[in-house]
Amino acid sequence: MTNGHLRRGVRTTGGSSSPAAEAAATKHNGRYTNNRLRKSLTYLEQQGLIVRTTHEQKPEITVTNRAALLTLRRLWDKVHFPLGDTDL
Repeated sequence: MTNGHLRRGVRTTGGSSSPAAEAAATKHNGRYTNNRLRKSLTYLEQQGLIVRTTHEQKPEITVTNRAALLTLRRLWDKVHFPLGDTDL
């Protein structure tokens, strides 16, 4: 991540992170699935596709650019599950 800084051994983005992203970054507990989810959500947030907030101390994720998120998912699917010349 660019423009990041080290805090408690966890690399977080600069001052532009949401409170929910900061909370998630400091709660790093070493599990692979949690780490992968945290990195994925941080990436999507940096791309402007989602916004993470908290409501009554519960994390919420709001999709801000659905079309771009779907395009990114389709690109990922094409790379990981190639269908060749098959038309759907």
